[in-house]
Amino acid sequence: MSDHGAGEHGHAPGLFPVHGDGVLARRGDLILLCSLEVSQIADDLLDTLEQVAAAGGDGRQFTDAIADALEAADAAPSVLAFGPAGPGLAVTVSGGAWADVTTTDGLARFETGHPRMLLRGTLRSAVSGVRGGLSPDDNGAASTDRFSRLDAGTVRAGGLSFYQAGL
Repeated sequence: MSDHGAGEHGHAPGLFPVHGDGVLARRGDLILLCSLEVSQIADDLLDTLEQVAAAGGDGRQFTDAIADALEAADAAPSVLAFGPAGPGLAVTVSGGAWADVTTTDGLARFETGHPRMLLRGTLRSAVSGVRGGLSPDDNGAASTDRFSRLDAGTVRAGGLSFYQAGL
């Protein structure tokens, strides 16, 4: 995603963190946003991201591995995990996390509505953007800084905006 110009959606492509108390990590096109109520679970999920990315896994493998780790955990953090799956996007959401995914067919909302619920899904159409957060209270317009683009690595964040290049 080296294209710095704005696409059809009017925003430069990339992953932009929204200030907050969670952790946002990116390895290639695999993205994880996690609350830090239980830091050991956050560490385990970050390790899962590293392992799936190192093995060349796609979004479905990544989000399934995240969902499996969450199902095995005693606590239920708020998590948003996504990555490409075929022509679309695989998504896992838990706790208070949410995602608004913009596709060629319109907007899709992923939200569990219950702190101990886990949602897995796959969109089969092209995705141009994802906006998400860790709390249903934070589902308004998120403020991002165009100079704070996360191409790889890990930062503190409570939400995100992600825009695909060329869509």
